[in-house]
Amino acid sequence: MDEPSVFLFRETNEFYELYLGQYTTSKALRLFDPHKRISIEKAGGTDLSKNGWFTDADFSEILQINQLIEKLDDPNLDFVDLEINIKGFGILTTHDDGECHFRSIDRTKIITLVEKAITKRDYLPLLITLNEHQNKYIVYQKSNNFTIHDSFEDYLKNSEIL
Repeated sequence: MDEPSVFLFRETNEFYELYLGQYTTSKALRLFDPHKRISIEKAGGTDLSKNGWFTDADFSEILQINQLIEKLDDPNLDFVDLEINIKGFGILTTHDDGECHFRSIDRTKIITLVEKAITKRDYLPLLITLNEHQNKYIVYQKSNNFTIHDSFEDYLKNSEIL
C-alpha cells in the first residue's frame, strides 16, 4: 500500500483539515467510493496532447470520482492545481499532484481518511500524534517513527524524504 509520508491536522471553528503529503490526487480520491458525486471547482495544468493548458471548464462532464481518476491517469495531462467538491464530504484541493488538503465540517470523516490511508498497526499512534501536534507537519515513517516540523518550510529544509 502506498501511504502518505507527511501529515498535518488542523481544527478551526469552521472546519477540520487534513494534509497528506507525498500522496497523489488519484490515491487521495481512491479513499472514497468511486461512484461518489463530485464537482470540479477549479482545475489547471498542462495538456501535452494540445501543447497547452487546461482549466476546470474542460472537465465539466466529470460527475463522479471514478471519471476523474481516469483523467488523472491520462499521461498527457499534468495537473498542477485542483479543487474538488465531494458530495457529503467537503473539499479536496491538490497541488502538483503530491499535496492533498481535505476540508470537512465533520471531524469523523477526516479521521476516517487517516485510517484508510495508512496501515492499521500505525493508525492509533499517528492519530494521537496528529491530535497532540495540530498545525505541525508530521513526517511518518514505518513502525510509529515520527518527526515533527513546526512549518512547511522547516519540513522542506529538514526532511530526508524529498
